[in-house]
Amino acid sequence: MKRCTIRCCSLHVCALVLALVPAAKAWAQTPPPAPAPTGPMNPAPTPAAPTPPPAAPTPTTPAAPDAPPKAAPPAEPAESTVEKIFETRVYGYLNSFLSTIPPLTAERPRSYDRATNQIIKQQENLSFDVNAFVMMQGTIGNRYRWFLNIAALGAGDPIEGTAIELRNAWVEASLYGQLLAVRAGRMYRRFGLYNEILDATPTFIGILEPEILDADHLMITRTTNLMLLGAHVKDVHKIEYSLATGQDERESNQVPLGADINYSYKHILKAGVSYYDSMGKAVPGVAVGDGSPKGGVADWMAEDRYRVVNVYAQLMQDPWVVQAEYCLARHHARRDPAATAMLADEAANLTPAQYKRFFTDPFDATPPQLTEVIVNATYTAQTAYLRLGYELRDGRYTPYLQGDFYQNPEVIPIRSYGGDVEAGYDDHGRFLKATLGFLYRPLPAIALKVEYGSHLQKWGGTSSLDPELRASFSYFWEL
Repeated sequence: MKRCTIRCCSLHVCALVLALVPAAKAWAQTPPPAPAPTGPMNPAPTPAAPTPPPAAPTPTTPAAPDAPPKAAPPAEPAESTVEKIFETRVYGYLNSFLSTIPPLTAERPRSYDRATNQIIKQQENLSFDVNAFVMMQGTIGNRYRWFLNIAALGAGDPIEGTAIELRNAWVEASLYGQLLAVRAGRMYRRFGLYNEILDATPTFIGILEPEILDADHLMITRTTNLMLLGAHVKDVHKIEYSLATGQDERESNQVPLGADINYSYKHILKAGVSYYDSMGKAVPGVAVGDGSPKGGVADWMAEDRYRVVNVYAQLMQDPWVVQAEYCLARHHARRDPAATAMLADEAANLTPAQYKRFFTDPFDATPPQLTEVIVNATYTAQTAYLRLGYELRDGRYTPYLQGDFYQNPEVIPIRSYGGDVEAGYDDHGRFLKATLGFLYRPLPAIALKVEYGSHLQKWGGTSSLDPELRASFSYFWEL
């Protein structure tokens, strides 16, 4: 009996040891890492980075659209130490719009008859157009960033396609955390509230950017090539700054200087000042006959030295959105007599008041001599706007009101001669513009806008209004 008891005990001990061996081995092994958290990517146009992106959202930026959850990636082996250092995002904007919608668009002054000294008005046709943008941006580690923006502008022609334009292409490296970074390439300069986000049409009130950035009467070039930038954040306070230079409109070896500094409190208040100095001679980037200027220098100038000061502020206090900006540019220029003489052509549509600014000879059919061109041109261009929006149901419905003022005595009417179809149709190159609009967001990434506005001008000695109805459909997408 004792021998049987001992044998049974031995069997129990052996069974217990055999059961503990696998448990000990499992205890000794390192467990596999937990799966990475999943969820939809945030489709707002900026990734996390030490400095704000070129398309930083405004207070009316749509919320991130819903997206189906993505499957969790398989767990890496226990011995793997691979770290994901590349992040890439592809997204874009599509903006289609109608302008001069009848019957609420009136006849406009379009030419000046020298023989009768009368203004000829025309009714413009309904026009449809499309602007499309494809953007890619990413980060490498936590230090390097890059951004690419490709656009097809004015792609509404039903027969002919449009050229593809490279709007932005830059790389950025952090030199000292958030406080200092360097960016190089082709980039939108930091200038006021809208220049960096002017392609992000679904994100702001208004069908287009303010008149301060209108392509027909720019105060400076939209882009530059080299930028030092940084930000200091403390609690709910933020200060951002940038210094920029580039090819711009420089004549030779000048180093033009652009600067911007602004202060933000939470997402409620933003205020700042932008500055630009040509730092010597600047020359036009477009010749007379090739379209409107691409910067602050008129097409017919031999050289220009100018400075620009711009102050801006934005207040977002639910449900109000208030934006205001004022810009002033002082020019000390010399006209090119041969290029300026082309403006005397009757097709350039100068009125007697505009003609007297450029030439000393009588306003008649006889072309001026080069010696009759007024060479020196010292003048001031200025512009301002106010945008007021009232957001209802978290921004789903937003009625808004806009007011724009612009003045540049050097501007002329016809685009092909280097003019502007708005300010150019005023004897002194100025206009007042009032717009009433409504923004509807059926989804956060979609914006439907309707506007009714009018310019007040005086051309050929006759005051006129040109009311116009416009509409747009814009959409934000992301892969």
